[in-house]
Amino acid sequence: MLKKLLHICILLLSVFLCASYRWYALNFDVSFEAILFTMRSPLVGADLSFLIWAVKGIIKSIIWICILLVFGIILIDVIANKYFKP
Repeated sequence: MLKKLLHICILLLSVFLCASYRWYALNFDVSFEAILFTMRSPLVGADLSFLIWAVKGIIKSIIWICILLVFGIILIDVIANKYFKP
């Protein structure tokens, strides 16, 4: 059970990283180091609309990737049960 939970956590982390990279590649024409510097800088007095926009973009990508993963897992399970019955 713990091993399966660990696999799910790694899968979700991978989905998050893929979605984040996709969003980054579509929306920015700067280096990754510049984005990290901006995120680590203090946001005192800064408008949070950029951060909200970033989270919304990442969440949309994560939802689509999760839907595709679930569909793929169900498809693989159906094919495995149909053709590889013991």
